[in-house]
Amino acid sequence: MKKDPIIQIVKITQIIILFLKSVPISVLKKNFYNKSVKIFYRNLLI
Repeated sequence: MKKDPIIQIVKITQIIILFLKSVPISVLKKNFYNKSVKIFYRNLLI
């Protein structure tokens, strides 16, 4: 039961990381990453 959502989270985070690596501006990267991760995990908890 618990393994499937964890695998999905890992895949999504990997995709996010790959996307962020393609973004050249490090400040934009960090801000976007922090906001998206906070929103993403808040949605998971709800």
